[in-house]
Amino acid sequence: MKCPVTYDEIVDYIREHYGYTVQRCVIARVLRELGYEVRDSWHSGTAKNPKLPTNRDREAIKEAIDNLSK
Repeated sequence: MKCPVTYDEIVDYIREHYGYTVQRCVIARVLRELGYEVRDSWHSGTAKNPKLPTNRDREAIKEAIDNLSK
């Protein structure tokens, strides 16, 4: 299943409503958790300490998808 919104739309929504910027790798992890298709990054295996999404990030991304896909 393809995500109905883009990464840029999610980043802009979270910046506007929550006041912080979420990294695209965090968005990709949450989208995978939600069952959306996500391509692997060309440099995904090179990260020494990949950032894990917090509960705050998960909730903000879910809200952004719900509100922007309407």
